[in-house]
Amino acid sequence: MRRLGVAHDSFTFPIVNQAVSSLQSDVMYGEKVHCVSTKMGFGFDVYFCNTMIEVYLKRGCVDYARKLFDAMSQRDLVSWTSMISGYVGEGSVGSAFILFQEMMVKSEPNLVTLMAMLQACCAIESLIHGMQLHGYAIKSGLAIDWSVQNSVLKMYTRTGNVEEVEIFFSKIDRKDEVSWNILISYYAMKGDIEKSVNIFSEMRGVDIELHVGIVS
Repeated sequence: MRRLGVAHDSFTFPIVNQAVSSLQSDVMYGEKVHCVSTKMGFGFDVYFCNTMIEVYLKRGCVDYARKLFDAMSQRDLVSWTSMISGYVGEGSVGSAFILFQEMMVKSEPNLVTLMAMLQACCAIESLIHGMQLHGYAIKSGLAIDWSVQNSVLKMYTRTGNVEEVEIFFSKIDRKDEVSWNILISYYAMKGDIEKSVNIFSEMRGVDIELHVGIVS
């Protein structure tokens, strides 16, 4: 395409980045794409930068991703969420919380951002931060989403006590198979096999709404 002199547009490099992300290779190809795109004037396009951040994160180059993130003149919800999720995935929970606080000043988190932060709370077993995120989910209206509810439940099983877990579980108006499995696993991990079996029996006796739930 370049040899023939065909013009590039704002979609060309993001599509190339999708291909690079699928390769089982080091970050070298991503760096080449980034370099060429910058020379051709697309280096600060938000859509391109978001795909470039994903390339760096998938290769474990969180520092490269953050350097690009900081250099962006404009950021959207995808930019913030990708970088926060990258920190959580790497285990840099402190950096994720700091960036999330910055995001709250400039942009409204979505359910993907919220679920990433709930996962971070599980990693550090912070009930206080988890409850704050739960409160934000309620105020923002995100708490009605199935995946968010299950992520909050997962957070309480990792950070809270039995009473807190059971209270929240009872408040879930539409429990699905993920909700029940989280509760069964919680008691199994605590060594309360009898409780796990009882919950499983209760689960079999109710009409469970099936859907795709994402809980880390």
